[in-house]
Amino acid sequence: LDALVRLGIDDQCRGDVEWAWGALLAHQGPDGSGARFDEALPHLRVARSLLPKDDWHADLDRQLSHAMHANGDLRGALAMAQAALVNASKLSDLEDRALIHGRLADLLAASGDNDGAEQHFKEAIQILPQGPNRNLLLLRYAGLLHVAHRDDEALDIANRLDPQDPSARPSDQQELARLKVRILRRLGRNDALPAAERDAAAKTRGTVW
Repeated sequence: LDALVRLGIDDQCRGDVEWAWGALLAHQGPDGSGARFDEALPHLRVARSLLPKDDWHADLDRQLSHAMHANGDLRGALAMAQAALVNASKLSDLEDRALIHGRLADLLAASGDNDGAEQHFKEAIQILPQGPNRNLLLLRYAGLLHVAHRDDEALDIANRLDPQDPSARPSDQQELARLKVRILRRLGRNDALPAAERDAAAKTRGTVW
């Protein structure tokens, strides 16, 4: 990347390279691991300083918010996610728009604003009626409702997840199965609990949907 500066590459090109490199470092593997957010953060910040604030800036702000939160900066991450939301409606890609709402929902929940988090989860799910990230949004929303002791609603949301989604990560599948067990136990649903526990055990051993 330093070579680009020495070669006199323009800001747009360098910003694109910095963004691509930062996104690569922040990429998580199928099991949710492997991201190097501490290394990704400076590249994403440089990209933000170099690139024009066009429609795509919203998605860059979302990625930067994720990296900031992973590095322990909740306040900065929340501010960055709110900046992303300002331009989210301009994005033509519905999935990108939904993910910005989902990122803001996660951060609001982490800051204790469950009502605000729920609103943004609802908006994200409404924007994204299908697709590879819908299950993840529903899973996080169900988890929020469970934490709030709204288990009947949490179970309803959890049951809306598509068990045939081929893009679902094994870690998300496992978390869904464990979440259903916790919900059913709290609800006293002994009729459905044994099957849920078997399902959770199977997924923990590596069996997928």
